[in-house]
Amino acid sequence: MKRLLLLLSLLVATPAMADLGPADTPIKGETFVDRYTAYTVPVLDAYCAQWRNKCTVEITDEHLIVDGQHKVYKDQLIKTWYYLLSGRGPYFYVAYQKDDGARGTAQFIFTNATAAGEFYNRLQLLMTSWPDSIPAELD
Repeated sequence: MKRLLLLLSLLVATPAMADLGPADTPIKGETFVDRYTAYTVPVLDAYCAQWRNKCTVEITDEHLIVDGQHKVYKDQLIKTWYYLLSGRGPYFYVAYQKDDGARGTAQFIFTNATAAGEFYNRLQLLMTSWPDSIPAELD
């Protein structure tokens, strides 16, 4: 009985820790669609706005960059969504605020499923604001 009470008191006194164990990503920002792609391909090949209009897309910690020169800061990104068309790759749309204040919409088409998944995951990470610290009530 004493052992049971001791064990129970240890369980009650132990603070709860949030942890998903093996599901946690060991490298910040890695999206795990494909480890090879996540580690070695920072720039993804896509079609911009229409088929046969090849472009490259890069997502950094702060920007969405097209063809290495056209970029939008993450705070200018408004919304993203996608459309799956059978027989073709997914179409991704990104609504953003242009520098002049107007609203723009970009379209990205991928023929490679791994690149499409990697793009979507990286874009979601870019658009998600992570707090620098955990609020006291959640700590």
